[in-house]
Amino acid sequence: MGRSIASSWSKLVGSNVVGGAMQFIAVAIAARALSLEAFGMIVLIQTYAKVVDALLNFQSVNVLTHFLADAQERDDRSRFAGLLKAGLLVDLGTALFATVLAAALLPVLAPVFGLAEEWIAPGMLFCLVILTRIFGVTEAYLRCHDRFWLVGARPVLAAGLTAGGSLFLWLAGADARAFLLLWMLAEVMANLFFIGATWHAIRRDSASAAEPSSAREAIAASAGFWPMMWQTNATTGIRMLTQDIDVLFAGSVFGPTGASLLRVAKSLANQVGQLARALQQVVSAPISRMVTRGDLRAVTRYSTRVAMLAGGGGLALATVMFAVGQPILVAAFGSEFAPAYWLTVLLFTSRGVYLAGVTLLPTMLALDISGLYLRSVILGTLAFGVVLAIAVPAFGLAGIAISHIVFEVVWFAACWLAIHQRVAGRGLHSLTTARGSS
Repeated sequence: MGRSIASSWSKLVGSNVVGGAMQFIAVAIAARALSLEAFGMIVLIQTYAKVVDALLNFQSVNVLTHFLADAQERDDRSRFAGLLKAGLLVDLGTALFATVLAAALLPVLAPVFGLAEEWIAPGMLFCLVILTRIFGVTEAYLRCHDRFWLVGARPVLAAGLTAGGSLFLWLAGADARAFLLLWMLAEVMANLFFIGATWHAIRRDSASAAEPSSAREAIAASAGFWPMMWQTNATTGIRMLTQDIDVLFAGSVFGPTGASLLRVAKSLANQVGQLARALQQVVSAPISRMVTRGDLRAVTRYSTRVAMLAGGGGLALATVMFAVGQPILVAAFGSEFAPAYWLTVLLFTSRGVYLAGVTLLPTMLALDISGLYLRSVILGTLAFGVVLAIAVPAFGLAGIAISHIVFEVVWFAACWLAIHQRVAGRGLHSLTTARGSS
């Protein structure tokens, strides 16, 4: 199993590193080509679309991965195929709803987070990208079939198109609106490629595509499907209050310049997030299979080992950024972005803690305690808000990064405590009996 996980992770990390590097290049080009204020407007629009997407467009991949892996382990092909249909309906419906509402609310919300009036129409157009973000069922299917190369191909393609196009626009002296349109079209093209390629793979798989199935029956046979779906998406929505809405907060308090500085710091720190996402994609299905077999001790050992290795690596990267972060910022984005140094170091530290927790969500989903995961995120968010109110007046933009560290520590501790109590409080027999009766 270890070799298989390492192989799958290396495939995803390779593609994610390439994609992350090209996305970083695209951001660096735009930051150099545009003024701080114009770059900040693009950042605010992108962040707004991302936040609404996370709040309203169901992020169903982890839930679907859990139930698809369970059906796969039991060799229940009809249920597997039914879950694919159910996932597609959920993804399409929520993506359409999120797109319409995002475009409709932007004129009302734009003044709140500092978006200039002349940017409202381009921002509404950019919201169309949400309609193509239907990755739940597609990515879950690929995870269960170990086709991680295709999972990694989408961000690489999107980043490659964005970086290449940004370079062309920079050389051509294009304005900020051209950059925004390019970034939208690049992502839309990559998303449509990914969706089309995945469904082509599903149709070729006679075991799932040709199997008689019912979405309703598959959901009924998957105990806790809707509670898990609602809880994980409520969790994602609340997580947005700390993970991405901070850029909108920075725009409202410090203006587009503040949003620009925070965005470039996060563009560096997000390279660590690429490693975390790849690892979570790889471990989700194996953890669900371990729980289906009733081997809870294996789950905890496995999660602990991954947490120690990933978290240690993340904190080591934070130390590197402490030493060389400022020269990197100046070289990549220009001297006007040097004030983002401490933001970058602190955000790298928070990402190190996050890396240690990459197995928490798939483990808690598999253990059927997604409600406790939601509680852990709420606790972290409350701590984030308290520290934000204290730290921003005292430390300015760096206060936002300090609040991120506090969130990650509280969230991590609460989740691990919940997992430990769940495993200690239920024996293997009681867990398998409960799952069988459900």
